Amino acid sequence: MFYDRRSKKLRILYFVIGGIIILGFSLSIWHTQENQRALTKRFINSNTPTLFVHGWSGTLRSEKEIVTSTEISGAATRRMIIRVRSNGRISVTGTIKPWMRNPIIMVRMDNNRAGEVQYAHWLKKK
Repeated sequence: MFYDRRSKKLRILYFVIGGIIILGFSLSIWHTQENQRALTKRFINSNTPTLFVHGWSGTLRSEKEIVTSTEISGAATRRMIIRVRSNGRISVTGTIKPWMRNPIIMVRMDNNRAGEVQYAHWLKKK
């Protein structure tokens, strides 16, 4: 009889501990979803792309940290890389569709010491 009572108490204790664990997991999942909803409300959803052009002697690595942080925050996604060669020719990797929201275009200049005036001329040319 003593063994039965102790066994019943242990089963109740396990049930309560299991319920607390399940409740904890449920609340953490709900909290994560609420944070995601709050983040998406802070940003404007538009199909207008954002261009990231590096500065003097920069590369795609110069832009990598800011682009990665915007992707992590959910504000935008990397969609296209435009490479401008030293002769001004452009090659494109990736696509942008009208349904895509907040796309990022990263621009890479092969001649990264030509200066911003020359960069603008090359980009305007195409």
